[in-house]
Amino acid sequence: MVCPNCQSSKVVKNGRIKVNRAICVECNRQFSENPLPQSYSAEVKALCQTIHNGIGFRGIERAENQP
Repeated sequence: MVCPNCQSSKVVKNGRIKVNRAICVECNRQFSENPLPQSYSAEVKALCQTIHNGIGFRGIERAENQP
């Protein structure tokens, strides 16, 4: 595993929050090897910008997925 910040290979395990986490010994940056996506897709964001009238992201997403 290589640090994405300084490209050092001196990393150690640092717990687990849904995915394995590591910390770089040289720059002290915490990172995960395969991070999970943290946001909605660009398509959902664009839809929200066009029809947003006080409805949250999840409400719009539920409305879009109904038959």
